[in-house]
Amino acid sequence: MPGFNFHNKTFSLIENSENGKVNSETIFKYQQDGSLVTADYFGGDIK
Repeated sequence: MPGFNFHNKTFSLIENSENGKVNSETIFKYQQDGSLVTADYFGGDIK
């Protein structure tokens, strides 16, 4: 079974822990090159 491909996927948070630093306004944009996965995130309290 092939692994999940994160390339060009965008996610936002549904729920976080009480002391979490992100919220539903924070957007995560993922890139994948082979098995290397990176992400940029912004929005909400994150600048």
